[in-house]
Amino acid sequence: MGAAKKIKVRSVEKIRLLIAENDRQQARRLLDFFNQNGFEARMTFSGQDAKQLILNWKPTMVLADLLL
Repeated sequence: MGAAKKIKVRSVEKIRLLIAENDRQQARRLLDFFNQNGFEARMTFSGQDAKQLILNWKPTMVLADLLL
């Protein structure tokens, strides 16, 4: 058996991803990665800002630092 082939799947509608991370360098890396791979990503560095973005922007998913 050969190695499994990777299949890229892209949605017609972009998935909105909110990155809530207090480490700015890590947040930037994640943001760049997800934006380059077809997501509509935004980042925030505080819990209060994350709450406002969730209410107003309505992301599909939230990637959050648990200690934020």
